[in-house]
Amino acid sequence: LTVNDGKKAIELYVSVFGATLNEPPHYFKDGRVMHSDMVIFKSRVFVVDDFPEWRDGKMESPKALGATSVGLHVLVPDIDSVYE
Repeated sequence: LTVNDGKKAIELYVSVFGATLNEPPHYFKDGRVMHSDMVIFKSRVFVVDDFPEWRDGKMESPKALGATSVGLHVLVPDIDSVYE
C-alpha cells in the first residue's frame, strides 16, 4: 500500500488490527517509509510512503490522487472490540 504517512499508518495497523511487523520498517534518509512488512490476521501487508521522485514526479498516495485504488476487507472475530 502506498500511503501519505507510512509511520502513522503502521502505528494504526498495529494499534487497531494487532498487526505484527516481520522486521523493523526501513526508512529513507528523510524519514519516509521505504519498506515495511507486516502480518494482519494471517495476511501479509506491505506499506510504503509515496516516492514521486522515483516515478517521474507522479504521486500515487490516496491523498495525492484524491481517491484510493484499493479496498481492504479485514475479517475480524469481534468487530465491536476492534471499533472500540
